[in-house]
Order: sequence, then structure tokens, then C-alpha cells
Amino acid sequence: MKVTQELTKSGMLPQNDWYRFMEYGTDSDLRIWLQQNGYSRESSEYIEANKNVLIAGNSGEWRLSRQIQFVEDVDVKKETQEVMTNVPGIFSRGNLNEY
Repeated sequence: MKVTQELTKSGMLPQNDWYRFMEYGTDSDLRIWLQQNGYSRESSEYIEANKNVLIAGNSGEWRLSRQIQFVEDVDVKKETQEVMTNVPGIFSRGNLNEY
């Protein structure tokens, strides 16, 4: 972690950031963002697999569709309730295309 922090401070992003992989179990920016906002590794994997329906925007500007509340995965639904309470700003206001 310290190596990654120091390289990032100096403007040299590491090509293979093992810290991120060990911490989040992935190198996917989307899944890391989801985990940082309260989703588990498993739920972030489900959301990424269904991103065409559940995610709008580009990296750094992602928004979750409110339709995520109605997915079939029970764990994703449960975690979404908590995330909506704690981090409401990551959800779209209406349709997936609306921010």
C-alpha cells in the first residue's frame, strides 16, 4: 500500500498494482468503485456483469440505476438498501440516463 501511495504521489501510477488486487480482489475500476461505496466483492461482480442495465456514465462519473433495487440477487438488494442510505449520491435520479 505504501509503495502504491508513494508512486501515486509522484505521478507514477504502477502498471501492476498488487495492493489494489489484494485489497479488492480485482483490478476492475468499476468493481473497486462499487466496493469503496459499500458493495461486497460478490455483489460488485454481479453488478459489473449486468452493467449495461445497472450502470450509467463513464469511469469517475458512474451512477447506479435505481432499478438495482429490483434485481433477483438477494444480497445485491440487501446491500443496495444500505448503500442508498449511506451513499445516495451514486444513484441516478430517475431513468438510467438521468443524472
